[in-house]
Amino acid sequence: MAIILYVFLAGVLIAWLAFFYFVNHWPLKVVEHNVFCPVHKTPAKISFVRSKVSFGAYMPTNVSSCSLFPQGQVSCEKQCMK
Repeated sequence: MAIILYVFLAGVLIAWLAFFYFVNHWPLKVVEHNVFCPVHKTPAKISFVRSKVSFGAYMPTNVSSCSLFPQGQVSCEKQCMK
């Protein structure tokens, strides 16, 4: 009976460790949002790159694409992040 309990507890521990690992290394680092561009005074669809600021918490740190620019690098001052 004790062996079953130990196996069960080991499984629970492994599940918790996997959960915390995936929360800390979640692959969704780019998110899309519809925002209002303060420079062009029009709505825009923007892809933000998020960086980890603490365990499981991410903040937008860069703009990877914007519907107001052609494909390629965003060359504005990125006022939409403020």
